[in-house]
Amino acid sequence: MRLLVTGASGFIGSSVCQNLIQLNHQVRAVTSSKASELRLVASVPMADLLDVVRVNHEAISPLDWVRACDGVDAVIHLGARAHVLRETLEDVYAAHRKANCEVTLALA
Repeated sequence: MRLLVTGASGFIGSSVCQNLIQLNHQVRAVTSSKASELRLVASVPMADLLDVVRVNHEAISPLDWVRACDGVDAVIHLGARAHVLRETLEDVYAAHRKANCEVTLALA
């Protein structure tokens, strides 16, 4: 099965990717930056088997997700804005709504 995992570089996402690879699934891992891609590759032992795609963390149009979703059988959506320890934004609610609601709607 070909699976898309959003939030792949996160604590849960990287474990999910690793377990899916061990179960012989094809995994397309979504990251939002070069730094998160490097973090993912460093944390997953068989990262060379991942198909890593980058989607902007503010991808609120369904068109932003077309390439990432092409050819996948199912989506495991783990991407979210969480655990921001040193918040610098003035409108935290708007940032959470965009990342956790609008991006999810676009992906759906």
